[in-house]
Amino acid sequence: MITEAERRVLNVIIDNPTASQEQLAGLLGITRSATATHISSLIKKGLLKRGYIVNRGPSAVVVGGTNFDIKGTSFENILPATSNPGSVEFSPGGVGRNIAENLTRLTVKTRLVTLVGDDMYGDMLLKDAVQSGIDISACDKMPQKTSGTYIAISSSDGDMAVSLSDMEIFKEMTPEFIRSRAKVFNAASVIAADTNIPIDTFVYLKHQAKLKSIPFCVEPVSVPKAAYLKGHLEGIDLITPNIQEAAAIAEMEITDDDDIEEAARVINSRGVGTVVITLGKRGIYMYTGNKGGFLQSLGAKVVDTTGAGDALFAGMVYGIYNGYSMERSAECGLACASVAISSSLTVSPMINPSYIEQMIAGV
Repeated sequence: MITEAERRVLNVIIDNPTASQEQLAGLLGITRSATATHISSLIKKGLLKRGYIVNRGPSAVVVGGTNFDIKGTSFENILPATSNPGSVEFSPGGVGRNIAENLTRLTVKTRLVTLVGDDMYGDMLLKDAVQSGIDISACDKMPQKTSGTYIAISSSDGDMAVSLSDMEIFKEMTPEFIRSRAKVFNAASVIAADTNIPIDTFVYLKHQAKLKSIPFCVEPVSVPKAAYLKGHLEGIDLITPNIQEAAAIAEMEITDDDDIEEAARVINSRGVGTVVITLGKRGIYMYTGNKGGFLQSLGAKVVDTTGAGDALFAGMVYGIYNGYSMERSAECGLACASVAISSSLTVSPMINPSYIEQMIAGV
């Protein structure tokens, strides 16, 4: 995790990139040796290059949830209202964090903007993010707040039966919080957000993306959180709801393929550039450029479906980041989702550009 003192040093270097350590120390009001220590730490964390060159090339900025995942899998069919024998795993999670790690594995320089609690889970989450290669310079801890927590219970076939999330901390991710990290967005070539953030923050981010003329991509997360997007769709470049989320956003029932197509058209007509409705094992329905179609998923043995949507979304953002067509970006998303469901981990270590390209090519 970047400390507040390191953040101050980094901001001064950004504003004074040619300053010597002695000059930086004077601007900061600290000793030269303390300045050198902070610079050395920032280099180790990947936020500076040697010679004090700030690592500010084109990046994807991901704004959203980071939480501690608790995943349980039943050995047999789940019986309600009783204890079910199974296995339990613990891992870093959160839609925003998962997207950021997937993008990092796809070699996209990724900056994560999120909050964690001032607790042991927060320490673990930030440490893991750094180890995964995610830039956490815009992350922060909230005193007297609990880090986000997500519990998912899956049946023996890998399909999720029920989940519970505690995301109260993300109410603190206000527009003011985002504005305080404005420098992070200066080099952004794409902004991705999940709907764990407050609606006024969402609207502010969308406005910033429009001002910078860069893509704004949205992962709806859940039905209740997807519903708040109604009336705020104009200006979204990519959205990836599942069927239930799409129904909530389009304000209609979805019972068959015709309804899926209609929901995508409705969402598109309200200002979304590309609508991708995820269909689980079937694949996706994509509507873009006034035309739509079903795209099949790539074959894979299902181990755990948790994180598949995050991987698909990240794969599409990866394509957008690289200037691919939406069709090619969708292929990247489907390949990432296929890799994700083949792993017991929320983010598969197998995700990388060469492997994704091989999957698309059918190698």
